[in-house]
Amino acid sequence: MLDAPGLDEAVQRAQSLAGRKRAATIGAMLTTMKPRFDRWWTGEGERRSQGYARKITTTLREHQLVDLSETVARLMGFEWQGMQRLRFHIIAHPDADPRSARATQIHRQAGLEATQVLSAQQYVSISLHELFHYFYDSLPLERHVTLMREFAASDEKYAGACYTFFNEALASACAAIVDQRLMPDAFRKESTNLNYFHPYIAPLARAMFTIVPARIEKDRNLLDHVVGDYIAAGKGELGPAANKVAFAMGTRAIFGKDALIERMSKALRESSPAIGVFTNEGKLLRHFEHVNVIRMTIRSGEAQAEQSELTPRSVEVRFSAPDESALEKLIRDFFAR
Repeated sequence: MLDAPGLDEAVQRAQSLAGRKRAATIGAMLTTMKPRFDRWWTGEGERRSQGYARKITTTLREHQLVDLSETVARLMGFEWQGMQRLRFHIIAHPDADPRSARATQIHRQAGLEATQVLSAQQYVSISLHELFHYFYDSLPLERHVTLMREFAASDEKYAGACYTFFNEALASACAAIVDQRLMPDAFRKESTNLNYFHPYIAPLARAMFTIVPARIEKDRNLLDHVVGDYIAAGKGELGPAANKVAFAMGTRAIFGKDALIERMSKALRESSPAIGVFTNEGKLLRHFEHVNVIRMTIRSGEAQAEQSELTPRSVEVRFSAPDESALEKLIRDFFAR
């Protein structure tokens, strides 16, 4: 989408990801917002974004972070030969609250919201975090399958949840080394990566940070036989949360009426923060043996009810309630246990 030459092509490409209906909604939003964005970009945004890019480039060179990035890539097993260029889209954000800054990497594109209150060091930290995701995501399929099998073979409860957050934990731990180099005096307190705004990613990142620096120091592969150490350290950092269903359902499929799912999304997001959510995707259940599932229904005149089935590999829970208020309470109470 980001490489599309125009709005029509962007919407067409969006259909392959979001379907025709949602792509049309995206197109309507783009049509409304693009003229406003163009005016802002011409008047202010382009100048600010170019300034951020210069700061990032200067900081990378001054602190020899290109060498560190190459080392991380090599120790993940990333192959430079034939790699496709990763594009960073640095967009100036008008909000002064640093917590509003977001970044994400999807295939060969990485978007970074930059705010006026973030330092050049923080821009670099966030940018390299996304680069480390790119290295991991670009590994051969066979390497990912091997890693999945190691998690699947673990006897630890909710090892699958640890795998769900592994990509983020690894990228955050690698980028925390960047934080340590750039901001040594305030590292533990203010590390962008060890204080990630997520209740599970932050402790798992801290767990990986007990592993990654030592492996880099010894020039040891970052993924070989790491699963056991990562899970053990993660349990220690998570504490009681490691045994909660809310943690287990970091990736899940939700079934119910679309409008109901939308209205319950806040309760689900707040009570069980996830990084992978699929709605009404029945094909997942046909193709995968272990899938976390939430089913929701409103049954007027009936008492609220909850049924759950927990296994070491997945969780399935059914919620039914006489109205939406009761359903929301049922959801929050269940995940609070």
